Amino acid sequence: MSTLAAWLGSLFDTTDFNPRWFCGQWTPLHGWVHIVSDFLIWGAYAAIPCLLAYFALRRRDLPFVRLFLLFSLFITSCGTTHLVEATLFWHPMYRFSALMKVVTALVSWATVVAMIPILPRALALPGLERVNSDLEREIAERKRAEEALRRVQRELERRVEERTAALRRSNEELERSNMELQQFAYVASHDLQEPLRMVASYLQLLERRHGASLDEEGRQYVDFAVDGARRMQELIRALLAYSRIDQRSRPFTATDLNQVLQTALTDLQPSIQDAGASVTAEKLPVVMGDSSQLLQLFENLLGNAIKFHGEQPPRVRITAELEGESWRLCFEDNGIGIEREYHERVFDIFTRLQRRDRYPGTGIGLAICRRVAERHGGRIWVESAPGEGSRFWVVLPTLETFG
Repeated sequence: MSTLAAWLGSLFDTTDFNPRWFCGQWTPLHGWVHIVSDFLIWGAYAAIPCLLAYFALRRRDLPFVRLFLLFSLFITSCGTTHLVEATLFWHPMYRFSALMKVVTALVSWATVVAMIPILPRALALPGLERVNSDLEREIAERKRAEEALRRVQRELERRVEERTAALRRSNEELERSNMELQQFAYVASHDLQEPLRMVASYLQLLERRHGASLDEEGRQYVDFAVDGARRMQELIRALLAYSRIDQRSRPFTATDLNQVLQTALTDLQPSIQDAGASVTAEKLPVVMGDSSQLLQLFENLLGNAIKFHGEQPPRVRITAELEGESWRLCFEDNGIGIEREYHERVFDIFTRLQRRDRYPGTGIGLAICRRVAERHGGRIWVESAPGEGSRFWVVLPTLETFG
């Protein structure tokens, strides 16, 4: 350590040399020209590395960043030699000056060696003209792509408009067709009732007045005719009820489903007593709706649950749960159940899954339920399996949904 300190001290030892002012015949002008020039060169050499280093550190994405830093070191060492040359006029640190020249020489040659492998790569870099050409080509390609995208967008918009117009026309035609069909069903059903009523009345009159003169086969024929007329009247009444869902709908009002349930139970009381059925229900919500149509929905679902039962007396349970902005009503029974393949078909009009002589009906009740649910902005579906009962789910919007 002492040897290193002694060597460093000798670098700045000036006892063996005279200041440069006293070496030769320096005139003040001549000497100060050297001094000022060396200081100016040192100042420039000190500023350039700082700028290069700042540029290299801020733009690390550029190639040859290390070469920029090496150039900074090279220029710094050159500037330091000029600073030392200026100070020799007063402080003859010739040993330190020699050391700085050696360092400058080493850094200079290190820079040269570093540039040799980099030079081919630098020469391969595209010139400004080529860069501009590539940039112009890229801009042109991007403009072509944007124009092609605009054309595709315009074509898509045109097709969407055409498709939307076609769908609008189809919807209008479908709505008109549905209205005409509903009107036809209503008028036909209404007009068919009178002749059927007349047929049934005359058949019953024939049976009363001339039944004694008919043989067993004749009376059977009359019974068949009366039964057919009666069933036709039931179908017409059901078809009228189905068409009236839209034909004679009323504005929605706040409807307490508890009152709807009580009305339905009153109307179904004879069927409930005959079947020995029990109906339990949780507290039901108030919804916006047509009370008469909601009554139809309740009576059809409860009537089916009471009618389609097995050996055990019917047990029906009604629950309600809030889910988001909708109420989910569940009508659960212990009836004969429905096979999975018929879970959708049971809601189609005139669909029957059981024999008429065992379970009478028209096959329109569940179709009415679906129309009512959809008109109220909801939906209906069934979960069931043979012998395991059924759960009919009805979703209706909450009262708050209607504002």
